[in-house]
Amino acid sequence: MSKLKAYLTLQQKELEEHKWYLSENAGVDIGMHNTVQNWVSSGKANEFSKNYEDNIEDIMKTCEQNCGYVDNCKGIGCCPMTNYYLHELLDDYH
Repeated sequence: MSKLKAYLTLQQKELEEHKWYLSENAGVDIGMHNTVQNWVSSGKANEFSKNYEDNIEDIMKTCEQNCGYVDNCKGIGCCPMTNYYLHELLDDYH
């Protein structure tokens, strides 16, 4: 369960960043529903899942260093991992 919570927490961080970029481009807050639709249809959801699985060991190690251990994941509101570092761990900067 806690590995799932860590996955969902990092996925939420990715979605919020994606929402920010889409909203900036549109000049208006596009909302989370439209963000999720775009994230899935653009293939970014599949890319996130693949990159997450490919780098799971490093991600879990970082989660453990930040929060003590993966079972201690406190969720999106308390996650100290920056988006920049998350992208480094996912190895998805292009």
